[in-house]
Amino acid sequence: MKVLVLPSYFYPFPGSTSTNGKYCIDQAIFLKKHNIDVEILANIELSWRAEKLKLFKYEPKMFWKIESGVKVYRYFFWRIPFLHKQNVKRWIKKTVRLFEEYCEQNGKPDIIHAHSSMWAGYAASLIKKKYGIAYVVTEHNGLFGEKIIAPPELRFLSWYHKYIKCAFVNSNYILPVSDLMIAKIKNYTLPDNKIRVVSNVYNQLFEFKRREKHFDKIVFFAISSFSFSKGYDILLKAFELAVKTRRNIELRIAGAGFENQIFQHLLAETECKNNIVLLGKISPLVLRDELWNANVFVMASRVEAQPIAILEAMATGLPIICTEIISENVVSGNIGFRVPVEDVEGLANAMIKMIGNIAQFDNFMISECAKKIAGENVFIKNIVSTYTEVLQLSKD
Repeated sequence: MKVLVLPSYFYPFPGSTSTNGKYCIDQAIFLKKHNIDVEILANIELSWRAEKLKLFKYEPKMFWKIESGVKVYRYFFWRIPFLHKQNVKRWIKKTVRLFEEYCEQNGKPDIIHAHSSMWAGYAASLIKKKYGIAYVVTEHNGLFGEKIIAPPELRFLSWYHKYIKCAFVNSNYILPVSDLMIAKIKNYTLPDNKIRVVSNVYNQLFEFKRREKHFDKIVFFAISSFSFSKGYDILLKAFELAVKTRRNIELRIAGAGFENQIFQHLLAETECKNNIVLLGKISPLVLRDELWNANVFVMASRVEAQPIAILEAMATGLPIICTEIISENVVSGNIGFRVPVEDVEGLANAMIKMIGNIAQFDNFMISECAKKIAGENVFIKNIVSTYTEVLQLSKD
């Protein structure tokens, strides 16, 4: 079985600090370990305005490198400023052409695994129409979530819908990463479209570490780059309320973009800023150590699908506080607390409740739950059975 992974977005270089598409390489590593022939073809969109001074460091044609045992083909696609729709069309057209170039060098794959309907899924639908190659779509886009609160700039534009519908309707399987995405996805499907939840996976670097049950200080940990969707305005206000009940707590935040004036204004208005530590962008190893040294993982997001950060935190044994956009199938009552989106008091009360009850959470059990949801064995079982079913039905 030969699988070609087609990401909608991907990090530009090995060792890049960008996390775009990192789950593709993690999944491919698992597939390789289980003797599945898998390669990645990434058409990486770059901003001309942001990258023009670095123009000559980018290869002008498709090239490949071996990363963690996986062959990764890359092409750098330059986005034209202010022409979003035209850029989407150009990206899709170029992705199909890159696929053809890939096949000239390697032959056709048995199946394409597209990540996100926007726009690798649509490109895969065009490839299927032209070459008859089956494809599955893993959907990661948090805008398909049930209880999200998305700002206007993130909502689907009207012309997106026909592309999304085409990507889903023509797919051989739709694989949302969360059960809370199914209802909205079905707005774009036909009754006979096959849907199966297949979780994101987490890097095996994030392993269980036993923690002490008695603490002088409770450390809450959060990670994601600053944006409205991540709910940091809610998190800071909730943490401030929690500090009023127990002074000896700390909030450590990792991620980029916190020099943003909006965040700095939020921080300046927060009375407990001395209890908040900004770590900036950190490496996976540093992240693992932060999780090992924390007591609780907290997420106040307005828009998410199934964040890998929560899976990584669970894998290390951390209890979770998050909003209800995260499925109860992931964060159940023995894992942590879910609160309504944009509910400052609800989030603060969950943090206070966690402080008083943290010793009751079984860290090892939480880690084992992460394995059952998103571990290597369960992922391989689900994805290989999906590929096998698709290829069998394609032959019939």
